[in-house]
Amino acid sequence: MDYAQFFEFPMRGVGDLAFKGEKKNKFDKYYKYDLKPGTHIDVFGVAHEPGSESAKHMTRMRHPLIGIESLEELKEYPFPDFSQADGSFQKVQVEEIHAKGLAAIG
Repeated sequence: MDYAQFFEFPMRGVGDLAFKGEKKNKFDKYYKYDLKPGTHIDVFGVAHEPGSESAKHMTRMRHPLIGIESLEELKEYPFPDFSQADGSFQKVQVEEIHAKGLAAIG
């Protein structure tokens, strides 16, 4: 059971957009240090490292642009192309959430 259900939140989240053909390691060069096992890198390239034993639900956010020093480097950064994203599954998720009498958030 997830925490929203456990605490009876009046809303549920809708899944993130899907980006077809995205390279999983396109952000690797922006992290010049090792990331903890289990780290998730989001669509913007922000790494979310797992928390400690005492704060399992927390993550440490690592920002890939922290070392950028020029406009050229920023222009080369692989920002997500939302025109190529697939959100077709979200309509079904929203309908399922609404059928339970809850608000859908995303």
